[in-house]
Amino acid sequence: MEIPDWVRWIALGLVVLNLLGLVPVVRRMRGGDPVERTAARIDLFDSAGSLLMLSGIGLRLVPLAAAGLAIMGVAITVGLVRRIRARSAA
Repeated sequence: MEIPDWVRWIALGLVVLNLLGLVPVVRRMRGGDPVERTAARIDLFDSAGSLLMLSGIGLRLVPLAAAGLAIMGVAITVGLVRRIRARSAA
């Protein structure tokens, strides 16, 4: 399956935006609050998955994109479980 060139440029732009979005996540990981650091780790895991997915799309590597989707799915699931547990505890 051939991916059009314009999709690759969009994926490259999204990779750049995702890399810029990692700066606040890394700053939150340096914070003193353990809850904030845990949330930042989950966000970092999600960003790494999206970078893998976008890189797989840009490089036309379907297994890499699939691995990125799987990592993103795990990160989103963990974030949702944490949110549900926090809501039920309150």
